[in-house]
Amino acid sequence: MSVQRRPKKGKPPKGQPVRWIVRYRDPAGREHSRTFSAATHDQPERAAKNFDADQAAKLARGTWIDPTDEKTTLGQLVDEWVEQTDNTGTRGVRAGFRSNLGDLADMPIGRIRSSHVTVWATALHRGRPWKGGRPLSDTTVSMHISRLKGVFDRAVEDGLIARSPVPSRLKASILQDREVTEREVPSFDQVKAMCAAADAGGKFADKRVKTVVGRKKLRPAPWLSMAIRLGVDTGLRAGELSGLQWQDVDLDARTVCVERQCIKRLGSYSALKTKRSRRVVPLSRVMVKELKVWAQDREPTDPVVPGARGGGTSSIHLSQWMRVLGAVVGLDDRLWRFHGLRHLYASSMLQAGEPITTVAALIGDSVQTTSRVYAHWLPGAQDAARSSVESLAGSVRDDAPVLRVVDGGRGR
Repeated sequence: MSVQRRPKKGKPPKGQPVRWIVRYRDPAGREHSRTFSAATHDQPERAAKNFDADQAAKLARGTWIDPTDEKTTLGQLVDEWVEQTDNTGTRGVRAGFRSNLGDLADMPIGRIRSSHVTVWATALHRGRPWKGGRPLSDTTVSMHISRLKGVFDRAVEDGLIARSPVPSRLKASILQDREVTEREVPSFDQVKAMCAAADAGGKFADKRVKTVVGRKKLRPAPWLSMAIRLGVDTGLRAGELSGLQWQDVDLDARTVCVERQCIKRLGSYSALKTKRSRRVVPLSRVMVKELKVWAQDREPTDPVVPGARGGGTSSIHLSQWMRVLGAVVGLDDRLWRFHGLRHLYASSMLQAGEPITTVAALIGDSVQTTSRVYAHWLPGAQDAARSSVESLAGSVRDDAPVLRVVDGGRGR
């Protein structure tokens, strides 16, 4: 490596500045150079010598990156990633990610900093300027962050950049656990209406939905009604409920054991979200009675929630059906989410006086997370919790009084 002055001595031709040229060779033996002058730097000689020392150190450590590679934009990198798959579904998911890069798309990967990535992720969560200010759901934001991290990790492995600019705790900082609002928790009357609509079927209150589902009304779906009631009884996540098999249900002990989940493909099970997610949850007597009817002629590995065609369901599948069902009942779009039943379960248990440690264990979350999300619903054992479940289960049946207290004692 060398730093050369041009001209070597004396003054340069009239109108031209003194130039300092750094020349060095990369690990493959190719020569590279960079020129410094008063036109680009206040102290060109010092800048040239600092650059020379920096390149020498990077070459010695094995962290040197070809400047040409660092000029590749993130958009170009993701475009290549999109083209690397022949799977139509995967290509669509990657293309959707590509369309949400925002300002990062045209930035050279070597110039993207952690602050740029944080601004991008915040925009996804709070409102995307390139999409009319519309935000994305927490789940989608989380998935896009994971995809961006994967793209940069591959760039590091390929030697395009020295390190990934994606902060290690980006998801935690952007997707902080927030309090559940009253609007996100369905009332027992609304749950009853959803169950009744699932049992009987009905026309769509939102006419736009018929274009999506290809018909004018919802056919009777008793399996969906049972899934909703079981969701209220147990507080399970949609994926956990979809992963339940009859071998996980102990009708004599009145419990279900959460062992697996089904997120996307029907019948394709995966590990639970966290270690805390593996748990035993009590059932109400009313739910046990209903499950005994559903359990007839079922095999141990059959799904407890059979789905529309008997092959089970998944988190995504349930969410789609809840949206269709919400269009029949005419519910607020936030109440179309199956996760609202989990919020109903947790908030009602807390209001019934169950310790937050018990509720956290029952829903498979940490005490810290449960406190942050549900603390404002506050007014130990499973036997005590079981009594609360009895009242909770009866409240969504027509033959029992409605139990519902929210917002510090204000009835609903």
